[in-house]
Amino acid sequence: MVGGETLYIIVSLFKNMIKYDKLLRLLEDSGYTPTRIIKDEKILGAKTFYQMKNGETTIGLTDKTINKLCNLLCCTPSDIIEYVPDPEPEPKAPEF
Repeated sequence: MVGGETLYIIVSLFKNMIKYDKLLRLLEDSGYTPTRIIKDEKILGAKTFYQMKNGETTIGLTDKTINKLCNLLCCTPSDIIEYVPDPEPEPKAPEF
């Protein structure tokens, strides 16, 4: 079992690998405002929405929520979630 602090560190390592820009654009194109998403229809929690919007780690987005979003927007997970690998570090020049 992983403790809360350890889990936070593990999740932080993968901070920018999952992007939700496609979801946010699709929601906006479909007429969903932040107020409608968070308060009116309670599609996402405020914290989860703003984490997605700011490119932060989003623990609150469950498979149940992804299923709900896909049904709502008539799409698949690949239409709303994008995997972007972290850039590989530049190789270091040999030291003499």
